[in-house]
Amino acid sequence: MKQLQLPLRQLGWIVIKQIIYNQFPTVPQLNTEALAHWLEKPEANLQLIDTRNAEEFAISHLPQAQHIPNLGLAEKVHGLV
Repeated sequence: MKQLQLPLRQLGWIVIKQIIYNQFPTVPQLNTEALAHWLEKPEANLQLIDTRNAEEFAISHLPQAQHIPNLGLAEKVHGLV
């Protein structure tokens, strides 16, 4: 059973990535390695906003991420709209 779980999980992520790409085809995608590289640059003026709920944020988040669980509020506060 364990042997079956890993491939199903990988397949699930492939499907999720494709759904996201289909819904937002013009938004560039960034993998975790590229993000980590960007964050290491002192000249990078990046602001990470994590809009997941509090429970998800508490489990795992990037140290630089600002938690704003309401996407609409994040868009207004940070002028993203």
